[in-house]
Amino acid sequence: MTRIVLLLAGGLLAAALLTGYFSDDSSPTTSTAVSAETTTAPAATTPSRVTRSVYERSYSECATATVEQLAATYRVRRDEAVVATAVARSWTKQFGAGPDAVSIGEDGCFQAFREE
Repeated sequence: MTRIVLLLAGGLLAAALLTGYFSDDSSPTTSTAVSAETTTAPAATTPSRVTRSVYERSYSECATATVEQLAATYRVRRDEAVVATAVARSWTKQFGAGPDAVSIGEDGCFQAFREE
């Protein structure tokens, strides 16, 4: 009887550890802490695999076209910052990413612009 209980306890422990190991840790977390002065909602975060894709696509697009070409494509002013934002927003929307991915996509564009 004791062996059965120990085996069951060990199995439950192993299952709990494996569940924690294989769980998707990229989902947003919420905070229940409440400040005496203000209550703020947690910032939405996009999984890293999605933000990486936004960065890579933005980088690739900005590396293969001129600012003028991209400005015409996105119908924005011919300014690197404006173009980078337009490209990043487009890829953020394409991947269904949160607003936090826009700045990461902009970084990809700026990196490509610097390497020209």
